Amino acid sequence: MIYVNWLGVILASISSFVLAYFWYNQKFFGRTWQRENNLSDEQLRSGNKTKIYGISFLMIFVYAYMLAKTIIRTDFSGMADGLKFGFMVGTCFAAMSLGINYQFARKSNSLFLIDAAYIVVSSTIMGAIIGWMA
Repeated sequence: MIYVNWLGVILASISSFVLAYFWYNQKFFGRTWQRENNLSDEQLRSGNKTKIYGISFLMIFVYAYMLAKTIIRTDFSGMADGLKFGFMVGTCFAAMSLGINYQFARKSNSLFLIDAAYIVVSSTIMGAIIGWMA
């Protein structure tokens, strides 16, 4: 049986949410992200925040949980191993999958770089937290 440190999964999930708050803030990449998605301020304000944030957190939680299970399965341990593994997963799996989708959806390279970099940084931080707490 694989033991997953649930506190690590929860903290990793929260870290991704906190990073997103700053990453997509209007002072960082938010304005460019908004423009590249053709979203007005009104459209951003009008969304169902409970649904958006609730489903997003659930998806982040599943991502962190599976990252934790995979880190444990590979017998990695410690923050450095978790950081490297999270970086690899974020870069080679998540960002590349996003890139394929963005190419077919005709999304801009700027939008891809913003979203892919967020995924890579988030995965790296989550991997470090999970590896540290494993």
